[in-house]
Amino acid sequence: CKLSARPIKGSLLVQLQGQQNVDRRASFIEARQRLAALVQRETYAKPQKRPGKKRKSKRPTRKERQEIHAAHASLQSTQSIRSPSPVSVHSNRTFDFSAVFTENH
Repeated sequence: CKLSARPIKGSLLVQLQGQQNVDRRASFIEARQRLAALVQRETYAKPQKRPGKKRKSKRPTRKERQEIHAAHASLQSTQSIRSPSPVSVHSNRTFDFSAVFTENH
């Protein structure tokens, strides 16, 4: 008897196509991640080059260092004020659910 290779071939083709889609998706995700990494590196790691301003040393000057110091300190103080312990935040905040249920009737 002659075995028909048609359904096998078809299923194989479907399998292959599915695999191709998976591969394509994987490569797309990979490309997107690579692009994101590139963009991040471009925007954060590279210092902004201004024409006409040439400084030999890359270290910040004394004034700049003071500014950075002050900014950092103020940032830390505001952070500690802004985020109290999560327990206290949730304990004194009650949400009125009745408004939700009566709104759309």
